[in-house]
Amino acid sequence: MTALILTARFGLGHFSVANTLAAEAKEKYGCDSTRVVDFFEYAMPNHSQELYKSYKLLVNRGSGIYNLYYKTSDRNNRKNRVPFLHYFMKALYKLLGETRPAVVLSTLPFCSQLLSAFKEQTGSTLPLITCITDISTHIEWINSHTDLYLVASQSLKSRLAARGVEPARICIYGIPVKERFKCIPPRSPESAEKHLLIMGGGMGLLPRKRQFYDLRDQLPGVKTVIITGHNTEAYSRLHGQYDNIEVVGFTGEVAKYMEWCDLIVSKPGGITLFEAIQAARPIVVIHPFLQQEIGNANFIINHNIGRVFWRDGPEIPQDIGSLLHNEKAIGTMRRNMVLLKSALDDTPLKDAMTSCIREQKVRAS
Repeated sequence: MTALILTARFGLGHFSVANTLAAEAKEKYGCDSTRVVDFFEYAMPNHSQELYKSYKLLVNRGSGIYNLYYKTSDRNNRKNRVPFLHYFMKALYKLLGETRPAVVLSTLPFCSQLLSAFKEQTGSTLPLITCITDISTHIEWINSHTDLYLVASQSLKSRLAARGVEPARICIYGIPVKERFKCIPPRSPESAEKHLLIMGGGMGLLPRKRQFYDLRDQLPGVKTVIITGHNTEAYSRLHGQYDNIEVVGFTGEVAKYMEWCDLIVSKPGGITLFEAIQAARPIVVIHPFLQQEIGNANFIINHNIGRVFWRDGPEIPQDIGSLLHNEKAIGTMRRNMVLLKSALDDTPLKDAMTSCIREQKVRAS
């Protein structure tokens, strides 16, 4: 059985989840082959990079415009038409002809919308599984021809059901992360030296004020690693400047650093959040500003798995240091993360994939 997984590189999250799902489809659910496709790269190969650069510029410089659109479109509670439907539908027909998948998984709202429109137009029964990559029930994720939704938590399932999705079509799967994050052992609470991990995601969105790092370097009994991702400017500015801070560029060894740390400071992307949950490492968020980040930050507060500082301020490094040495608070957050992990259930996805394999064998016989 072939599973087609549609995604895009708006940030690294959607693409990372797609690759994790591809690995799980082969290792856990019996897929003979999988194909991960950046749909915009496939459909418009000469222009996709300009599209992604424009998105990055919007996130960094025009977040207010982005947030206004995000909130307004959700408040309307109605689906927008797929932009340039005819153009993208031609590319989809071509891709489906090349791959002949038994099931399509999508980690991007646009791809789910396009597949749903395809099924509406053609009467196709091709199964569509949508993996929601944030703590979100935004209307853009909801499509009448989605057969199964993979969501982060019970609270998200309840909110999605309140928007009209049948509960039987919702699987509390968590946001998929690589297997190595699920195998990280507990951190010893008795360690006198505390370890702090600061990450800025793939784009390296880190605190800019020098004072933040100066004060952090002075925290007694605390060692820090900063992962700057693709932010070469931040790497050049911070590397080798501090006695108690190690600076690392883009790395494929995030799990190693998560195992080392007691506490994570990061942008609250869905992937990072569930890597931290799987590792049972509490997370601190500073000044979330995109709407998806705000939703994820509220999830952190509601489940008491970390701390959120809604505004940047000079007191934050000291507050982080106090939290690091507050073993009672850290212990409670770790236990709450374990509870979230225990609620995850892959049975609906396993049943769906088994059904796809069975139906493909019937068609082939």
